Amino acid sequence: MLCHAEYLFEGDFESGELSGDRYRVTWYPVNEGPYPEIVSAPVRSGNYAVRFRQEFGWGGDEESNRAEVHTRRVDNGSERGFFQHHGENWIRFSLYLDESWANDTAPELVFQLHGDRDSAEEPYRSPPLALYIKDNAWYWIIRWDVKPISTTVGGGGTRRVWEAPYEKGRWVDWVIHARWSHQKDGVGFMKIWKDGKLVVDDRGPNMFNDSAGMKGPQFGIYKWPWLKGPSDVHERIVFFDDVFVGDHRSPMEPHLSN
Repeated sequence: MLCHAEYLFEGDFESGELSGDRYRVTWYPVNEGPYPEIVSAPVRSGNYAVRFRQEFGWGGDEESNRAEVHTRRVDNGSERGFFQHHGENWIRFSLYLDESWANDTAPELVFQLHGDRDSAEEPYRSPPLALYIKDNAWYWIIRWDVKPISTTVGGGGTRRVWEAPYEKGRWVDWVIHARWSHQKDGVGFMKIWKDGKLVVDDRGPNMFNDSAGMKGPQFGIYKWPWLKGPSDVHERIVFFDDVFVGDHRSPMEPHLSN
């Protein structure tokens, strides 16, 4: 169970809207593309979930590759400072890949945690933790860097810690328990449960060396290969519900069944 006194973010969508004090939405084409929608079905719990849809070349715009929510802290409304070096957190979310989901050789992201760059001179960096989908599989990747200024997109190292065939047409529940570290100091660990089963038990560095730590979860659809042209699919639809972020005092019990 989530100890509500200690949560950093709660997204159950039961307000029926994407509130500006809790979320920031990015979608392309800006003000024209398919804005994330609160829906009454399918839902993981309660009455509402959020639906993301993106389409290649929406409205003739070749930049239609993203429809995501960026979370804001419940205490100060900031997207920054969710996760800190040597800090410990719990994260829970449920996602539902639409029945229309089909294999594609071009990858996408559906959930990610981003670092918080200390310098504008740093290159764009891939997320330290992300759930990708490509071909017939989804997989978790961890990235890290001990250097204060990363010089490569992938930082100092990358680990693919889990992979399996994706599942569509049903809710899949994820719980993450992590202690963060950008160093090989024996402190960092990552445990991930899928539908109540532990699928990742990783030890090692798992974040970039950023003084502000990491931002809160981004989730939805981010299909960057569409910027270079079409792929094997032209549309993606995914649903999210029950998104929570807690600190070390907020253990979250993995769902044992659907």
